[in-house]
Amino acid sequence: MVVASSPAAEAYAPALIASFGSGAARIDVRATEPGGAAAYATALRADLAARMSAGAQLLRNNRIRFTAQDAAQLGAGEVDARLLAMLAALSSQHSFSVTAFGDASPGVAVLYREVTISGSSKNLTSALALVKAQVPPYLPAQVALVAPAELSIEFAAPSPLGLLTAVLDRATR
Repeated sequence: MVVASSPAAEAYAPALIASFGSGAARIDVRATEPGGAAAYATALRADLAARMSAGAQLLRNNRIRFTAQDAAQLGAGEVDARLLAMLAALSSQHSFSVTAFGDASPGVAVLYREVTISGSSKNLTSALALVKAQVPPYLPAQVALVAPAELSIEFAAPSPLGLLTAVLDRATR
């Protein structure tokens, strides 16, 4: 949903995806939540807890190496759930390093929905095939080998809430 920036827009479409322009000419791109802002806030808290838990699990995974900055982003729950799931799936078959998390949304601070990983060319070619074989919502908007030993994965906005919650709930029972 694309709307002009206003308090009413924030009440009915609380999830800011991107923002263009400034002042009276500012345009916000927002995602809506069926239950409104209160339901969105509840879902967002649960999703943040799930992302933080999944991030902590990835940090203990000895098949993935992270920079200090990437580790901090994982620990803070700042990485999109689809990337967390993708990294876990890739690490089940390959060892690699996360070079950087990123995001291409203009004008708004959102979850990191892009990752660049490095590893052996053979492993990354196999990883590329695995990533391309995913189905929505885990199918990335873009995935490509950007260098002989780097793979870039990018998911589209908005970042769906609740993807990890059911998985983590089952794991704790």
